[in-house]
Amino acid sequence: MQERSEPVLLQRAFVGRERELVQLRQGLTDAHAGAGRLFLISGEPGIGKTRLAEELSIEARGRGTRVIWGRCWAGDGAPAYWPWIQVVRSCLGEADGTRVDNLLKSGAAQVTDLLPEMNQLRRSPAVAPRLDAVPSADPEEARFRLFDAVARQLKSIADAEPLMIMIDDLQQADQPSLLMLRFVARQLKEARVLIVGSYREAEVRNSPALSRLIGEIAGDGHQVLLSGLKDSEIASWLQLRGGEDVSPTVISALIGATGGNPLFIDGMLRMLAAEGQELSNGQLMIRELRLPENVRQTIRHRLSLLSKQANEILSIAAVIGQEFEFECLRTVAGSSTVVIMEALNQARRDNLINLVLAGGVSYRFAHDLIRETIYDGLPAVARASLHLKIGQTFEAIHQSNLEPHLAELAHHYRESVIVGDPAKAIDYSIRAGEAAQAVFAYEQASTQWRTALALMESHEAENARRADLLRKIGVLIFYTSDYLEGIKYLEASLKLCTTVGNPHMTALAHAELGFARGTGSNFGLHISVPKALMHFRESEALLANEEKPLTLAKVYLGSARTALEALDPEQGLSAARHGMSLAERLQ
Repeated sequence: MQERSEPVLLQRAFVGRERELVQLRQGLTDAHAGAGRLFLISGEPGIGKTRLAEELSIEARGRGTRVIWGRCWAGDGAPAYWPWIQVVRSCLGEADGTRVDNLLKSGAAQVTDLLPEMNQLRRSPAVAPRLDAVPSADPEEARFRLFDAVARQLKSIADAEPLMIMIDDLQQADQPSLLMLRFVARQLKEARVLIVGSYREAEVRNSPALSRLIGEIAGDGHQVLLSGLKDSEIASWLQLRGGEDVSPTVISALIGATGGNPLFIDGMLRMLAAEGQELSNGQLMIRELRLPENVRQTIRHRLSLLSKQANEILSIAAVIGQEFEFECLRTVAGSSTVVIMEALNQARRDNLINLVLAGGVSYRFAHDLIRETIYDGLPAVARASLHLKIGQTFEAIHQSNLEPHLAELAHHYRESVIVGDPAKAIDYSIRAGEAAQAVFAYEQASTQWRTALALMESHEAENARRADLLRKIGVLIFYTSDYLEGIKYLEASLKLCTTVGNPHMTALAHAELGFARGTGSNFGLHISVPKALMHFRESEALLANEEKPLTLAKVYLGSARTALEALDPEQGLSAARHGMSLAERLQ
């Protein structure tokens, strides 16, 4: 997956949106004066959200503003915080030991947690240890530290030069990324930072959870809702494109068919041009326009004008993702460089894809709807086969450093299970969840692990592995979101453990249930001191003969705390003494 700091801007006509630009320009002026601003641009697909942001970014650069883009990734193939990884990486530049060392010594050391390349450098003995090396026991506090570090790093950069951050396609963002956006926007209200986000209104509206979170974010900023272009704006646009006037009757027909959606209009004009029809032709009857029913139909027609080879190449690209690297595409296609380039050039000429300038040779679909239309049109087996081949290619290309690509690998192998081996889908999903948990992206970790668990259950994985994953999910959910749901997973883990015959696994499940039943609000429905003590006793008995009794020491300490909650100081002191004795032996 290739990130980039900004889009490659084509010399495309831009008309209308004057009212919206006035709002955004004022926000930029405020940001330059030290009053941070947040704007959320919304509307239907193809209405011009990204194009408006591109126009603003051109003006922002002209006013001495540093512009950084972060793009959300469709589907579940991106690592947690993907748009923020792009933003932070662009801000910090090339990672090296000196840069990491400076970050670790600063108040923003947690920023290095986001970037795999900095994590690798951080492990180097040449890099000084971070000042906050002791992790927080509170999951939310740990996440707060990360968010705060990112906000402070951005403010530090904005102190040197005004900053515009554009986060595109928020409807595709993972929840941790949206939570970070909410935090950063609130923290940078007195910084020289303009944050602009865009999202598809209908997709957000149809998701209660997403709608609620986007609504909270919007409450800290300003909404910019885009509708279709007006007839005068379309007339200006058509004149800029072709240099000729078009009759009001034809423009009215275009508006009636497209609602003034620029992407739809552009696709229709290309379709008509391919058929040799001209809108300025006085003999052209409105009925001859043969207007398609929707944007997707327009896109399918545009694709039909390409060669068979170009369509096959674009099908592979659509399965790779919204953005795709040339080398991966060439390997999966198994075609020569010449053939691939000819196909890509055809697609570029019709504005279906754009070249991305960000370190390597990669491309991006000109609009999400183009990729979605191609992807949705593929038969299920063909799609799964491509996902499998792409997963294998990713493994080969990135074999020396898989960590940044775990979510992508998990996604491709999961989507290939009907033709491939579910074991890899399970393994990469678990590892992707672990990577998400390591950067406090608890929601994404939970999603990855639950997906892995569902695959285990549908493919009859070993009970021991299922029990272990159930315990991890239970602990994660209990401490980050839902006490009772977490306990349900822990109890399911314990039930499976008893069928496995592994005393250590069973002891761990009992121990976690002991902590869960005795932890949290005193008024929580999950609290049961008798059950907690029972689980601790069961765990103690199973761990009594362990050679490395670290877990047993923790169990004693948990038992001591729970006994004190039960007003049994004698048992509490006894358990505490046992725990301290074991802890001293382990030092």
